[in-house]
Amino acid sequence: MNLHQHHVGIIGGGASGIFTLCSLLDLKIEEDNLLPLQITLIEKNNMLGEGMAYRGDYTSNLLNTAAGLFSGMNDDRDFPLKNQPSFLKWLRENHAIWRQHCPTLSPSDITKNAYLPRCLVGVYLRSITDFYSKIAHQYNTTIHFIQDEVEDIEADLDWHFYARLTKTPPLHFSHVVLAVGGFLKKNFTSLQHTDLYFQNAWPTQTHLAKILRCKTVGIMGTKLSALDTVGILTSHHYTGKIIMASRSGFLPSVKNMHHAYQPFLLTADTLMHLVKTSSGKLKLNDVINLVKAEMEYASHTAIDWDKLFSKKIFSLKWFQWQIKMAEDNSTLWNSVLASASEFFILAWHWLDRDEKIIFKNQYAFMWETYRFSMPLSTAYELMQLVKSERLSIVSFVVEPQIKQNRFQFSGVDCVNNKSALYEVDCLINATGINYDVNQIESTLIKNLLARGQLTANSFGGIMVDFNQLTVLNERRFFVTGDLTKGDRFFTNSYLVCSGQAAQVARSIIEDCVAELSESWKRDVPVNQIQNRECNERM
Repeated sequence: MNLHQHHVGIIGGGASGIFTLCSLLDLKIEEDNLLPLQITLIEKNNMLGEGMAYRGDYTSNLLNTAAGLFSGMNDDRDFPLKNQPSFLKWLRENHAIWRQHCPTLSPSDITKNAYLPRCLVGVYLRSITDFYSKIAHQYNTTIHFIQDEVEDIEADLDWHFYARLTKTPPLHFSHVVLAVGGFLKKNFTSLQHTDLYFQNAWPTQTHLAKILRCKTVGIMGTKLSALDTVGILTSHHYTGKIIMASRSGFLPSVKNMHHAYQPFLLTADTLMHLVKTSSGKLKLNDVINLVKAEMEYASHTAIDWDKLFSKKIFSLKWFQWQIKMAEDNSTLWNSVLASASEFFILAWHWLDRDEKIIFKNQYAFMWETYRFSMPLSTAYELMQLVKSERLSIVSFVVEPQIKQNRFQFSGVDCVNNKSALYEVDCLINATGINYDVNQIESTLIKNLLARGQLTANSFGGIMVDFNQLTVLNERRFFVTGDLTKGDRFFTNSYLVCSGQAAQVARSIIEDCVAELSESWKRDVPVNQIQNRECNERM
């Protein structure tokens, strides 16, 4: 391959794709690397940086992570990019840029413990993209942005990739990064083309106008996506009845202040010691015991774990307890779990298939409840809605049906514990991300699976090399984000995405440099190489 053929194709312009692009430039700046490089980022939507998570439609849609934690446990020191500030620092330094998107927000609102509008992340990602794009030419790098959709990617025996797009002529790449983000569940197939059924938890302005005219709104799901939907409705002064339903009815746990917690036991060193002493056969119970010990160490108190694990159905009493826990700023549960992402990713890697199945069947519910928490302010709003009977939370829900132009489903009211048949005028699917790649609607993914370039992982996403984040047997085809869930376990975190992007960028730059070195050795006479190596040793 000639030098000018180092062409990186990044598929997806959300957080993962943007961070990959910026990380490539960041490394070139740090290493003063003038290797010729071309980067093409392809995004099907008309706005970079937003993806599903950070759309600018609603400023009422808040992050579920405090701004300080968004920037790493130690603010800028943990942030992968070296030549641009972290999210929190950028907000503090660029009031004029973000104020036009959130005019009601003031600089005094930008604190490490603030739960800020999601759209600010999209603004931030576009800003850092603009910075790296403007200086790319100084480092012999060309960047192209294409609004289009990739339908297929084929590889030849020389590790060249041929990408077929919907509207644009085919492109050839030396390296490909699949950063397509998550795909929403489409699990109520009988309702797909029904009027007033909405597939997205974050409805467009046109859809929202229809929803607000309904007297009753049903929301399938009770996790963070569903809470976003409730927040959108209430911020637009919806006064009708909201019914939020799922199998368990369980809401996310509640968190308040952001604490910069340094794990004592949940570290990579501790885990590798466990792996070594167990002859490489890590046991789930050993991991769980470490988590329990860390929690009690951080809380300075014993915890009734049996009582905690036995709670499988939502109740108002549990919710009130969660709010009280969050109001007590000495409670560090969320900070402990958030600080140990590396530990959990590594632990998942070392568990065998049977242990992972046990986790999925017995503990995944607890993990999702306590790791992915809602802000205390959101909990207050939900509690007020429940008390005013404007919001019902329903468990044991069965799949909704359409009858006489209304949506019906049965379930148990979590407040009064009574079974009932519920009818709503419109229904919103807020059940979250679909990690089963065999069920997602993507022409690209379907073609890659059909050809055998990708292999579905039974624990979610596709099979990837854990250390390299490459598709198996294709060393220059990288994957980031939710598609790595089966091997990387914890993928839906801003910091995890930025860390994956930095890892992929370094692998690409190292590969390009290595190829340049090999090419130089092939093209230069042997005696010149020997003389140069001799001079370098002197």
